[in-house]
Amino acid sequence: RARVFSEYPVNASDNLNGKLDFFLKAKASANVVVVEAKAADLVKGAKQLLAELVAIAKSDESQGPLLGAVTMGDNWQFALLDSEKMEVKMDTKLYRSPEEVEAIVAVLVGALGLPT
Repeated sequence: RARVFSEYPVNASDNLNGKLDFFLKAKASANVVVVEAKAADLVKGAKQLLAELVAIAKSDESQGPLLGAVTMGDNWQFALLDSEKMEVKMDTKLYRSPEEVEAIVAVLVGALGLPT
């Protein structure tokens, strides 16, 4: 019910283009953008995630809300973009893997509208 793309190309404008690390597309629910934080820097990774969420929203690849995740593999942080208002809400909670892997998967699966 969802497709996973890696190195997904997006071209919203001259300043908002490139390749998404991972883009999970679902037909009937939110789509998900996952960014790998480079050099284990979640702050820079979060900035990259926000730019990618805006780019995918402006490129008409997604309608409705977009869930974003930035990860270093063992740490995950989520954000939600309201693509109509272009407002982002960043979750302040940092999820740890493997300790909270069930919660991480529940957020991703829930956003995609898949059964658990």
